[in-house]
Amino acid sequence: TVKTAPKGAIDQLGHSLSRVIHAFAETEDDARIFMAKWDIKDGFWRMDAEEGAEWNFSYVLPQSPGSPCLLVVPTSLQMGWVESPPFFCAASETARDVAQDYCETKIGSLPPHKFTHYVLGDAAYEELPETDPMGRAFRYLLEVYVDDFVSLVIPTSREQLRHVSTSTMTGIHDVFPADENDANDPISEKKLKQLDGAYAPRKTILGFDFDGVAKTMWLEDAKRAHLLTVLHSWLRSSRTGTSGIPFKKFESIIAKIRHAFTAIPAGRGLLTPCNKMLQMKPPVVYLHRNAVLQAAIAGCRTILRESSDSPTRCRGGSPRASQCRSVIGWALASPWRGWPGRRVCISTRIRV
Repeated sequence: TVKTAPKGAIDQLGHSLSRVIHAFAETEDDARIFMAKWDIKDGFWRMDAEEGAEWNFSYVLPQSPGSPCLLVVPTSLQMGWVESPPFFCAASETARDVAQDYCETKIGSLPPHKFTHYVLGDAAYEELPETDPMGRAFRYLLEVYVDDFVSLVIPTSREQLRHVSTSTMTGIHDVFPADENDANDPISEKKLKQLDGAYAPRKTILGFDFDGVAKTMWLEDAKRAHLLTVLHSWLRSSRTGTSGIPFKKFESIIAKIRHAFTAIPAGRGLLTPCNKMLQMKPPVVYLHRNAVLQAAIAGCRTILRESSDSPTRCRGGSPRASQCRSVIGWALASPWRGWPGRRVCISTRIRV
């Protein structure tokens, strides 16, 4: 395959979570962050292949012996093709940029969106005044990770939250056209019904639970439970010395633990013996033959188990400012739009 997809958008994948954490770290203690998210349904299939290029995705449909041969010719991007992610991310990043432009318009200037009612309902949302009589500016951050759009807002009124949500969904539909049937719309109505799009001070974002009041984060419960179960089985097997861990499995779980330690910076030092084992790449990893590695795995399990009782403050676990791309290039690496006293620099967002 000759790679022709834009590379700028795919390069942003590893930084979305860092920028969200950085936004929390830059926020005053008395501010309250509201969060919402939207998911693009059937993402790759929303991208049409160039006319004539669809034959590159053709395949023979498996049939019983003696049945006619059926050839399938998809007209959209397919899972598994190396160029599908960068092409799709170029589109989703463009949708984020369009949504950013809508956010900068006057509040009330955009027509109501058909999914706006999914933004309402949270108790914290109802506590806000409908409008801000003082006309104070609000701050917001828009991020996208492949097909997940994330909105963070520090509002002073409900109409500000509706404005940002309407801007985001309108921007998405400008790139991924709306469907008359809400169930088939690019914006997943199923996820909206699960309250993903309802602004609230507590929300699961990119695999981590965030608290917009305490400015803390912790690993999503289901992911933490899975890691604890796997590590427990490893340690139990190591005590009997009956079996080892296939290297691919070991590599996969350590990668997930490393990601989990984004919210637990103190645990990163425990991965040193694991990293050494990854460099060696043995076919099978035997914990009972490596006491240091076994102790490190036990330490990882302990710190994961206790992490839910002590969520990490984002200010303490924030990535360095130089690692965070400011969404519109604010000075002092502030990721928020509307931060008072900051001057605007050149945007580093990718437009396609």
